[in-house]
Amino acid sequence: MRQTGFLLLCLLVLAGFVAAQGGDLEERVSRLESQLVAIDRAVGEAADETASPSDLRVYWKEALRIETVDGAFKFRIGGRMHNDWIFVLRDGDERPSNRMSQSLGSIDEPNTRVLFRRARLYLSGTIYEDLDFAFQYDFAGGDGAFKDVYLALKNIPVVGRVQVGQFKEPFSLEELTSSNHITFMERSVANAFVPSRSTGLMISSHFEKIVTWAAGVFRDSDDWGDDDYSEQDGSDWAFTARATVCPVQDDEGKIVVHLGLAASHRNPNDDEVRISSRPEIRSKYSAVDTRLRYGPGPGDFWDVTAEAVNLVGAEAAVVLGPFSAQAEYILAVIDEHQVHSTNPRYYGWYVQASGFVTGESRRYNGEKGAFDRVRPRRSLGEDGGFGAIELAARVSQIDLNDRAMPWDGGKMLSFTLGANWYLNPNARVMLNWVRADRDRAEPSGFFGVRFQVDF
Repeated sequence: MRQTGFLLLCLLVLAGFVAAQGGDLEERVSRLESQLVAIDRAVGEAADETASPSDLRVYWKEALRIETVDGAFKFRIGGRMHNDWIFVLRDGDERPSNRMSQSLGSIDEPNTRVLFRRARLYLSGTIYEDLDFAFQYDFAGGDGAFKDVYLALKNIPVVGRVQVGQFKEPFSLEELTSSNHITFMERSVANAFVPSRSTGLMISSHFEKIVTWAAGVFRDSDDWGDDDYSEQDGSDWAFTARATVCPVQDDEGKIVVHLGLAASHRNPNDDEVRISSRPEIRSKYSAVDTRLRYGPGPGDFWDVTAEAVNLVGAEAAVVLGPFSAQAEYILAVIDEHQVHSTNPRYYGWYVQASGFVTGESRRYNGEKGAFDRVRPRRSLGEDGGFGAIELAARVSQIDLNDRAMPWDGGKMLSFTLGANWYLNPNARVMLNWVRADRDRAEPSGFFGVRFQVDF
């Protein structure tokens, strides 16, 4: 400010005068500096009082943020880049006895693969205090696609929040934890049952960051949020709900106990249901798949045809300082109506544990009932810091076989070991070793590396 510069000049002139006159120069200069600081603070406070509520301030807090002085308008600009390098260590070459091998990873799996698993940009924020919005697009694979594109009215009495657009349905702790913050490169094989993003309307709320609940109605839609009614019979509705409770959580978030339940009733839009899963790495092919059930003739495929699909999920997690554990079980019951009215039941589960050798803890978001960003104690290069190191292990299983069915989709048990290096809150390097054991086939092994930056 001009006033500050002028006062500084006066200070220098006075210091020179005092030096010429003799006396205690250090004491007098110190007194003048104190007076200058007091005057500068007063000028700054006066400027804040005259600032308009609509004036903008720009700052960085794990993303580029812009907001008005009164907080009525807030904007956040960010993105993510996940670059994966995948190596096949052992590729199962024995064909399964049920002839499913034509589309499994044991056939023509490349020895190495490099891909951008995610490449996203987004803009989100709040306008007029009570209206949230988000625009997120993914360009991985060379084509743009919608991810989160929605608006939400919040602070509604009793209800809490009403959200409409395309976003994740409220199902599964693992799914609702951002891909930026999950412990492994890929979610578990049990995630094959999870509906993920759809277009719909959802109401949600939380109480004191202890209890959360959400419920919504959704329609199956494509990557652009499109569901053409003219080509459907209008029956492809889904109703999904989730509730969580965090009965134990200390003030610093280093001790957390999380429990949750979710359910979804779904009406397929074309009566055909396909459930499939890759190994816990971004391999080229699926390893188990209900689409691969053979019909009575050679080369015939039968899809699972259904009037409805019912999903039930149970989840639990605990954080004890640097140690954390997490588990889920998901059951899918298919209401069939053609050929075989057997109502097959499929299931998946996983158990994982991780620990920070550098002492950090996984951060829990009590408003969402999911895990959040890890912040290293000291980022790489910060006061000699090295970032944070996390070691993790997971075992999971998916079973697409059903005793009542003459043909099945396969069963897979997967083991994953991981190591994560968090350079800072916005960047990490991930290492994963994966072994996938399928029924009636040789096991497959993979090694993956991810270079990630997000903000």
